[in-house]
Amino acid sequence: MTDWDRDRDWTPRVKEKSNAQALYSASNLRALSRAELSISQVTGDEHWDSFLQLIQGRLEEKRTQRSQASTALEESNDFSPEVLINQKLIVRQLGCEIEALEWVIGLPKFIIEQGAKAKELLGTADEIAH
Repeated sequence: MTDWDRDRDWTPRVKEKSNAQALYSASNLRALSRAELSISQVTGDEHWDSFLQLIQGRLEEKRTQRSQASTALEESNDFSPEVLINQKLIVRQLGCEIEALEWVIGLPKFIIEQGAKAKELLGTADEIAH
């Protein structure tokens, strides 16, 4: 079997991964729904804070997945290049997703703060103009 043939035979792996993700997601729904926000990220707006709570839950899920993937990589007995590269890519991808979610969590408060500064500057500009 060539590398090409082996790579084409992805259907069983995809089904296995989908089943595992479905089980993982279902078992963590309660935890995700109770995710707590850091006090530094709370905006005081119920809509933004609800959004942030959802994102925080997703962030915690990704951190858990990265921890599990890192452990799997460290404890792996399969040293074939394909397996190691795949596992490293999964850990790296999860790290990137975590960085993006952390950035998203900081965004609402940043928007609110910058909006307040913009209003203040516009008020000052109006006073100067009149």
